[in-house]
Amino acid sequence: MKIVHVVRHFYPVIGGIQSAVFYLSQYLLSSGHQVEVVALNRVIKDETYYFPDEEVIDGINVKRVPYIGPQRFAIAPGVLRHILDCDLVHLHSSDFFLIYLVLTKLIHRKPIVFTTHGMFFHTKFAYQFKQIYFRTVAKWALSQVKAIVCVSLHDYEMLSTVVSNQKLSLIPNGIQYDTLSTFDLDGRDPDLLLSVGRLASNKRYDRLLQAFAVVVERRPTAKLMIVGPDSGCRTALEEMCVELGIVERVQLLGRVSEDDLLKYLRTAKVWVSSTEYESFGIALLEAMASGCVPVVQSLTAFAQLIDDGKEGFFTDFDDPQQTAAVILQAIDLSDQLWQNLVQNARAKAQQFSWKHVAQQFESLYKKVL
Repeated sequence: MKIVHVVRHFYPVIGGIQSAVFYLSQYLLSSGHQVEVVALNRVIKDETYYFPDEEVIDGINVKRVPYIGPQRFAIAPGVLRHILDCDLVHLHSSDFFLIYLVLTKLIHRKPIVFTTHGMFFHTKFAYQFKQIYFRTVAKWALSQVKAIVCVSLHDYEMLSTVVSNQKLSLIPNGIQYDTLSTFDLDGRDPDLLLSVGRLASNKRYDRLLQAFAVVVERRPTAKLMIVGPDSGCRTALEEMCVELGIVERVQLLGRVSEDDLLKYLRTAKVWVSSTEYESFGIALLEAMASGCVPVVQSLTAFAQLIDDGKEGFFTDFDDPQQTAAVILQAIDLSDQLWQNLVQNARAKAQQFSWKHVAQQFESLYKKVL
């Protein structure tokens, strides 16, 4: 079959959704299917660079379409011409693309599979308006797609309030477990903390920096690397590093290559996340598989993946002193305790290998068709 994935952004843009689309596409290609990805030709909030109209990324045909309008509802009708010859559309965007592809069903006549990825509830911005939109326009649009894939129990429970459960499937995102689980524990930098995610308000890096400043007071050799593209917060975070006196200890690396990200996961001992919202936690799973010790905000999404003290540690980043103590505890784990924790974390992460997850998608596609 020929599957077209429609997503706002795709590689070289790095993010949880982009990784999910990339690895799912790779598996489908290896299983003999045709796969294309359609994405916007510019990065929202960074409109100075235009991607090529067409390119091939690791065997995946990628088509880019121009857009106009606001960043939260980028209007890109050019997507339609790229789905006319496929068997199925897999949609990874709940904004314009969802509404437009539903409205044009009589033209393209393709079944649509929609993956939630947390929908548009990642921040509290315009939350009341989002709720109204979700229960009216989005509810209607979702009723028109063939199947809805929820990446987390949170998404499943949320969607079950507006659509029939018969349309819902719970399939989490996958990880490259076979690669990440081979990373050695020897040679890790015990002073290196790693955090991965967009520099966005909901990631609450301000809380992380406050806690890290306390860590540095007690362990001056500690270092923090933050990997992820800027979504409007970089300047404020840089100013905060100056105020806290940790400029020399923090690196805001921005968008990095996949190879560099793997290098950091192979090097760091502790992985941290101060986010106030996460629909699932794909980056956390990658850290668990790679051998890092997670220290994360206590969230429902993360609680599905780790038990406190068994596969990682929970903390409340609103309390810098407590969080610093937990981070230092993770840094100073004995070799035996660290190995036990990593063994537990890898066993949990193995359940989310892409091979297993992609087979579930393949079965769903066949059912829909």
